[in-house]
Amino acid sequence: MRFVVAGAGGYVGGFLCRKLIDLGHDVVAISRRGVAIERAENVQLDLSRDEMIVPLTDRIDVVINLIAQSNLGGADDYFSINRDLPARLASMCNTYGVPRIVHLSTIGVHGVSTKGRGPFSEADEPNPQSGDIYAISKLAGETALIDACKGTSLEYTILRPPAVYGPRASTFGKLIRFIKTGIPLPIAGIRNENSYLGIHNLIDAILVCSVSSKAANETFVLCDGNIVSTADVAKQIAISLGVPLRQFYLTESLMPIRALKSSLALCNSKFVSLLNWKPPVNFDDGVREVVDAYSRN
Repeated sequence: MRFVVAGAGGYVGGFLCRKLIDLGHDVVAISRRGVAIERAENVQLDLSRDEMIVPLTDRIDVVINLIAQSNLGGADDYFSINRDLPARLASMCNTYGVPRIVHLSTIGVHGVSTKGRGPFSEADEPNPQSGDIYAISKLAGETALIDACKGTSLEYTILRPPAVYGPRASTFGKLIRFIKTGIPLPIAGIRNENSYLGIHNLIDAILVCSVSSKAANETFVLCDGNIVSTADVAKQIAISLGVPLRQFYLTESLMPIRALKSSLALCNSKFVSLLNWKPPVNFDDGVREVVDAYSRN
């Protein structure tokens, strides 16, 4: 198969391109700053601004959109990239007869906390937090993509992932540093609930969505499938480091670090049941890989 990966210069994009190539697929890797992914057709292109035609004139089976504006610029930049770009890509797919587009959104379209309620799922109406321009613009991008596909033969799949962890990702970086240095953490009394997504599981899910007819015109909440507390994550990090976990009790109301007590739990049962999916890497092994990579640096 022949893939276009838009956003190939990012963390997920690099992993995805290399995996596709290893599986024997042809890859057109598009990035704003330019990347040099071995055995890929590397294209430097700012899809939000450049008028250059995306290289879709050759047969393309799937376009995967990983491009996102998350932490820089003003509201116009967020909406230009997160809302307008998915529709623009869909229009290009229609023009050149690309049959499938897979779009990476964010779980933030549902909100930022599940404290006091059950896990987020597709059954929940999107409700991004007021003022969260990233999530609001990503939800607008989902709507724009769906509208652009209506009345055409182009099939879409939208994925809503939480924080992604993996080698060289920053998700657990601070926690690893604290535990490695033996700093006691005030987490013994924390009973929060979070869902995460390992990079290998995300890549596998994208591949499944690229080929499965059951994923056509569907939106999925995506995660590893397990719900863990901060203490669970810290325990697995300590085991992987081979050091004791030093922790003490502090009531949640007195906890000064929001990230250690926040909850964002997800249910991925629709993705698992509809696509018969099983994450290839379990959470403990994924954390161990993260710690091993951290220890080597």
